[in-house]
Amino acid sequence: MQLHLIKTQAGNALEVGIIGAECDNNTILYFHGTGLSIHAVPWSEAWLINNGLTVVAINRPGVGNSEILDKCTIEEHVIAAKDILKKLTINAVHVLGWASGGIYAMSFAYSNKAVCKSLILVSAAPPFSDMQIGPMTLKWRIIKLINRYLPFLSVLVFRYLSRQVVADFDKTWRATINDAPEADQKVLLNPDIRKRIIRAILDFWGHNGKAMLLDIRAITEYKIDLEELVGLRVAIFHGTEDNIMSLAEARILHRQIPGSELIELNGQGHFAILQNLKSIIEFIIK
Repeated sequence: MQLHLIKTQAGNALEVGIIGAECDNNTILYFHGTGLSIHAVPWSEAWLINNGLTVVAINRPGVGNSEILDKCTIEEHVIAAKDILKKLTINAVHVLGWASGGIYAMSFAYSNKAVCKSLILVSAAPPFSDMQIGPMTLKWRIIKLINRYLPFLSVLVFRYLSRQVVADFDKTWRATINDAPEADQKVLLNPDIRKRIIRAILDFWGHNGKAMLLDIRAITEYKIDLEELVGLRVAIFHGTEDNIMSLAEARILHRQIPGSELIELNGQGHFAILQNLKSIIEFIIK
């Protein structure tokens, strides 16, 4: 993956990874999840080139080498992503979002229907707006309330967690493995995947947890009417054993997005994208 720092119209620089064929006929715009940078996903450059595909992946503010900002809403990041595509002379994209990156992907598709060929959501969360938070799990409602009414506490918590991650990464990694369902454990113990995930975690948790704070604030305050995605080709891939974004939440998304297709990945967890990347991309290009 070739990495570039690209300055947006707003004046801040974002780290952009580009991999695959040198064309824009089949470009995938990838939005990463919370807690991991763009480097977590094992893109195969040879496979992408053979299939005439390009992936453009953008680290959000404070992640990797992307510039840190005091504030960045989902709408602002989507505008930055569109600006980056314009600079790269890319006129149409398939939009792929993993985990909370799915909320960014939905926002991009909502705002840019004319350039969006399809929307692919993997292990994704529904938006956390007041309209949609009701059916969600208690932990997400608590996060939303803390960020709204006790923002100073979020700063302290994420600063502490960032220092813990950086100071004793082995402990963090063991906890990640132990908390994962069996299907995810098998994936995360793969040496190549482990190397990628470690880099992606450290990318995200640097800068005293500022990227996490920006991300959580952005996703818990974002509002969207998912019915406005009608007319788009939307596929939702979700592991039945996902213990971070539950299958029940994926079914909420499926019900709220008219005409969407839900593909349940039996026995797989939150890291299902790492096991099913090629089949997901084949769905995109079929």
